[in-house]
Amino acid sequence: MAVTYTPRPRLTDGRFDMTASTDEDGRYTVAVGYCAGPRPPYESLPPAVTQFVTAEQWGSDAGDPAQYHTDGHAREADARRCWARFLCDAQRSTTVTPTTQEPCAVCGDWTSNMVAVGTSTPYSMRLCDAHNTASDALQTMIAAFQLAQ
Repeated sequence: MAVTYTPRPRLTDGRFDMTASTDEDGRYTVAVGYCAGPRPPYESLPPAVTQFVTAEQWGSDAGDPAQYHTDGHAREADARRCWARFLCDAQRSTTVTPTTQEPCAVCGDWTSNMVAVGTSTPYSMRLCDAHNTASDALQTMIAAFQLAQ
């Protein structure tokens, strides 16, 4: 079953949350990442939710606890940036490729670090040791995906 991640406006107030959905109609949709807000433990969720949202995507134990919110975003672009921030904080991994070096996406220094952000279809970038941080990964993603400020 494919999961679609997209910012959707709330029915109650029209503000945007980043969501995961298993159908095009959005009938089975749940806020994810920092937009999920304080949530109960994943283990207590009903199968209708756990069949399409993994514990990692639920985000209750991932990233920066201070970033979780329930107030939504005024714009779709803000919800996308919030999702990118969550991925950079909670789902960033580094693999060293000893036989390959490429320029760091931030400073241009040669590096063997391949940084992946996300789990299902990760976005990969080269970041040197000095720039292999959540904030630099986020800025690289904002530039790559043209996530307007």
